[in-house]
Amino acid sequence: MGTCLDLVAPGLGMMANESHRHAPVLAVLADAAHPTRAGAHLLALVPERDAGVRGLTTDVPRVRMAAQEGYRTVTAALRRVAATA
Repeated sequence: MGTCLDLVAPGLGMMANESHRHAPVLAVLADAAHPTRAGAHLLALVPERDAGVRGLTTDVPRVRMAAQEGYRTVTAALRRVAATA
């Protein structure tokens, strides 16, 4: 299963394989009626390119590039939402 998920987003397979560690958080994400969601909706966004940043990355230029890519991804998604409103 992990390999298939990595095709969707690099690293997603590893996260799914470690889901037992993340079970409480995944329960909230998977259940739209979960009491702690309080009517909030979630949208998963994946940048077009991977900057190679992981949880312990300390390379400042790489982290900066990843942040900029994330900003572009969110901005593009919000533009699409605004265009349909």
